[in-house]
Amino acid sequence: MNFYRSNFDGPIPHVKVEEEKIAIHYLQCLWLPARRQRMVENELSTAIPWQIVIRSGGSEVTTELGSLDLLELDANGAGSMFRVELPEPSRVVPIRLGGSGSDFTVRRPPGVAARVHLKGWGSGVVFDDQTASGNDVRLQSPNYEGAARRYDLEVSGTGSMITVAAG
Repeated sequence: MNFYRSNFDGPIPHVKVEEEKIAIHYLQCLWLPARRQRMVENELSTAIPWQIVIRSGGSEVTTELGSLDLLELDANGAGSMFRVELPEPSRVVPIRLGGSGSDFTVRRPPGVAARVHLKGWGSGVVFDDQTASGNDVRLQSPNYEGAARRYDLEVSGTGSMITVAAG
């Protein structure tokens, strides 16, 4: 069974598949005068649950998780834009975002409960119709406490705009 398929635009990274783990790694080449744009597009099988770890220094990271059975998402890196579209959860799913970026956006399906704890610092935090700024910000949807299927987000990085929204 093929549980993933990848397409690469630009330099080809090192890809390692071991047991139930896929690692895609670009080597850092600091001595190159001009950095070529790199793009990775991964399609993951919906037949198995996924724990996803993203370590990136890209200018734009977009993660569309469609109808995956997501166990956990851990994303850390630096970039100007980081966007995640979450699937319908089948359990309590921890989401950890770290690093720094000018724009973090997390979208979840309508009606899905969520809570966010900003441990880092954000000049603007928008959670559904709630807004805040600073550090140690805690916001949650009204239906969070009683929901068996929900997202629990922890943001430990810094961002000028952090948005968590349904829809």
